[in-house]
Amino acid sequence: MYNGWVDKFNPIQTQVFNALYNMNDNVFVGAPTGSGKTVCAEFALLRLWSKPNNGRCVYIAPFQEVVDLQVAQ
Repeated sequence: MYNGWVDKFNPIQTQVFNALYNMNDNVFVGAPTGSGKTVCAEFALLRLWSKPNNGRCVYIAPFQEVVDLQVAQ
């Protein structure tokens, strides 16, 4: 059963984690729908929020339901 948490990273997430969470480089993640790109974006958000004087970000989702799910967590 899906509980909203990721138990392990898929291959795409594994490949981009270091660049998104540990580096300041720009990253383009081009992958099919359903491949875990939202989790990849969350890696970058976690990095942002872990820094002192963290900045701001704009979270854009394709559907309101996606935003509602994230806010509810």
